[in-house]
Amino acid sequence: MIEGLRAVKDEIELERIRKAVEVADKTFDRILNFVKPGLTEREIAWEMEKFMKEAGVERLAWEPFIVAAGANSSMAHWGASGTKIKEKDMILVDFGCVYQSYCSDLSRVIFVGKPSAEQVKIYKLVLEAQKFGIGLVKEGRIGSTVDKKTRLFLEKRLSVRQAKNIYRHALGHGVGLEVHELPPLSIRHKHKLAAGNVVTVEPGIYIPGWGGVRIEDMVLVTENGGKVLTKASKKIEEVTV
Repeated sequence: MIEGLRAVKDEIELERIRKAVEVADKTFDRILNFVKPGLTEREIAWEMEKFMKEAGVERLAWEPFIVAAGANSSMAHWGASGTKIKEKDMILVDFGCVYQSYCSDLSRVIFVGKPSAEQVKIYKLVLEAQKFGIGLVKEGRIGSTVDKKTRLFLEKRLSVRQAKNIYRHALGHGVGLEVHELPPLSIRHKHKLAAGNVVTVEPGIYIPGWGGVRIEDMVLVTENGGKVLTKASKKIEEVTV
C-alpha cells in the first residue's frame, strides 16, 4: 500500500525530482566537453561523480555509473572499467543522482568522431522507438502494454536475426525515493499508470561484439500523456564529440 501511494508524486516531490534531473542534464553537458580518445571509462565515470557532488547533490543514485565504450556497450548493465576510449567508439552512459532524497536516472549515447552509417541507423531506430513509447505513456494505460507495443515497434523494423538484440530489460520503471520503484513499464507487470507517476522510458538494442544503444528519459505521467522531464540532448550532431 505504501509503495503504491509513494508512486504518485506531489508538487514538492516533483520539484525535488526536477532538481535531480537538472543536475543530471548538466552532468551530461559536462561530459560532452570532457570525453576524448585515451580516457578510460572509469575516468569519465569519476568526472561525472565529481561534477554531481560539486553541484550539491546528496549522493549518487547508484554506483558505479555505466560508462560502456565500444563493444562494452552491448552489455546493458556494464559498469565502468579501464577500457580506453577510441575514435569511432559509441559510449553508453547511464547515471543519476539524489537531491533531497529524490532520484534522477538518465541514459545517453556519445559518438567519438563521425558515426558510421550502421551506428546512425541503430541510434535513430532506438530514438524513434523511445518517442513511440513516450507517446503511449498516459494515465490509465497499463505498463505492460506500453512495453509490449514498443517492443513490437522495434521488431517490425528489424530482421528476425536483429530482433534478437532488442532490450531484454523492462522498458522502464518508476523513479522517486528509490531509482527503481513502482510503477514498472514491463511486459511482466500489469500496473496501471496514474497521474503523478514518474517513469523512465529506455528502449535499447544491444548487438554482441558491436555495441549497444539505449536512450532513457524520465517522464511525468499526466491525464493527457507523458511529459518528458529530462532535457539532455539526443540529436546525433550534438552528442558527437
